[in-house]
Amino acid sequence: MDDDAILQAIRDHAADAAEALAAVQSDEKPLTTAGIDALARLSRRDPAEFWLEQLKERGLVTAFAAALRARGVPLADDVLDDPESVIPTEPLRRFLARAESFRCRIVKNDAVVGSGVLVGPSLVLTSWHVIAVARPGQPQEPAPKLEVLLADDMKCRARVPAVFQSECGDAEYSSRAPLHDTDVADRHDVALLELMEPAAAHLGHISLAAPAPPKSKSRLILVHFPGGVHQVIDFGFTGKIRNVTARWRHDVTTAGGSSGGACFNKDLEFLGIHQAEFDHVARFVPAELFVDSIREIVSRDVAPPTLWSLDATPTGPLVIGRNSFFRAVAAAADPDGRVRGVRIKRTNVDSSTTGLAFSHDILEQLLLRRGPDHRLARIPLDDVVDDLSAHIRSRVRLIGLDVPEPLTEDAGVATGQAPPETTIRNRAENLAAAVEAAAATVGATAWLFIDNPSVLLSDESRLTIESFVGAALTKPHLRLVIAGFETVSVPGAEFLGPPASEGDRSPGLIVDFIGEFRRADILDLLATASRELTGGADDVTLGWSADRALVGLPHVNGLYDPALLPQVVENLRPDLRLLAGGV
Repeated sequence: MDDDAILQAIRDHAADAAEALAAVQSDEKPLTTAGIDALARLSRRDPAEFWLEQLKERGLVTAFAAALRARGVPLADDVLDDPESVIPTEPLRRFLARAESFRCRIVKNDAVVGSGVLVGPSLVLTSWHVIAVARPGQPQEPAPKLEVLLADDMKCRARVPAVFQSECGDAEYSSRAPLHDTDVADRHDVALLELMEPAAAHLGHISLAAPAPPKSKSRLILVHFPGGVHQVIDFGFTGKIRNVTARWRHDVTTAGGSSGGACFNKDLEFLGIHQAEFDHVARFVPAELFVDSIREIVSRDVAPPTLWSLDATPTGPLVIGRNSFFRAVAAAADPDGRVRGVRIKRTNVDSSTTGLAFSHDILEQLLLRRGPDHRLARIPLDDVVDDLSAHIRSRVRLIGLDVPEPLTEDAGVATGQAPPETTIRNRAENLAAAVEAAAATVGATAWLFIDNPSVLLSDESRLTIESFVGAALTKPHLRLVIAGFETVSVPGAEFLGPPASEGDRSPGLIVDFIGEFRRADILDLLATASRELTGGADDVTLGWSADRALVGLPHVNGLYDPALLPQVVENLRPDLRLLAGGV
């Protein structure tokens, strides 16, 4: 990768670069743009050059470049035009940047055997025959070792068997083309692989929405790895096959390793999966034949439901820059995962608590969409509370959980018979157990939103919170969202994103930082609103709307102060009303 290309991207796309930097790090002391800029000033270095140097020291250059491309930032060596000039240059270049990230290679028993495409953070679509070790209809034994080589050169294990698979035809497995549709009825030669962990979240993925039906003699783009080597896209044209509609031909030159590559049409919409060459004719399987079979699986893997407005109207409270919170809530909702909630921290602890309180309103709407089995109790700390355990108990009872009064304390932990710390800790742990039992009885998940205190907490209250959180993290029916409390230490692991499902299983909370926002956050809101209100999104029009909302507002390297959010919200409303069909 050319250093100059990365340096130019850092300088020209500061906000996207900052987002990519955060996406590729999972350690507890990540690089930040503020930290890099401060160190660069101290050493009188160019910030971009210092940034690149730090990436190299941490071995993150390849992952960073892939994360940039996933955000549509083309690097200098990504330039490619359609030789037939069918596809306009600028959309093609943005697509190419993304294609560099969502393409991948399938590795079977330590050998590259085909191509694939990311359709979610942990899902890869490829051809079934690429992963097969025996003929269709036969046991696939011995089970192969399957891995996926991602665009950032990370190799990830995939689960066996595939989460969805549709075999190829019997003749196709022997390299003979089907003569009629009946030869491949309900056999689409596709497989959906699930990675052991959502390692590809920073790389982006293709959309499976409304797959485009193929048209004869139409432009086709194939994203593949012929021969297993580096390749981005090749251009060709489609063609019909006599007596067969379940397969289409194309004229892109392919080779071993191309199978499983994704095909796209002239509008850069997903068209199907390249299968193989039969009788010197390359063929693909139309996406419309199999997408409906995998859509639900993919929807569970893709970024969780987001909200652009709390009431889904242009006049309601707008939600800007909270994608990480949405992902954290989705991870915490997984009953088998390590994530037991969210810890929301301000990047500036002296800033307003408005964003903290608004997090409760967002969470409330998200849980409403999950149904009555998810119940939310808010624990306000606006007044001095003598007995915080009793306060929590009373709030949980308000959501319909029958939490009983505490039992008589044993002599070894009762007030006056044990150190105060022991008594407080015992009460908090018993309370967590009681709430867990009440939630389990009705088959519910209890979410406790603990507000940032507006009064000074006593040492007893601090210890109660610490003890309750420590106990609640181990309860399968309890979830915590802790807003603020930046100066209070709480037990459990802290994750910067959904942790790996394998290995260490200790529970913890995902940390969600709130503070400055970016133009990309405005675009996310507009795109979500546009898709919901109109069924589509025009990138150019939405870009103009984002620019109008931010015009004249001060920023530092593309980061805007959260105090500007109310003004941005009002600037957005006219365009949102137009999307909703108003004036």
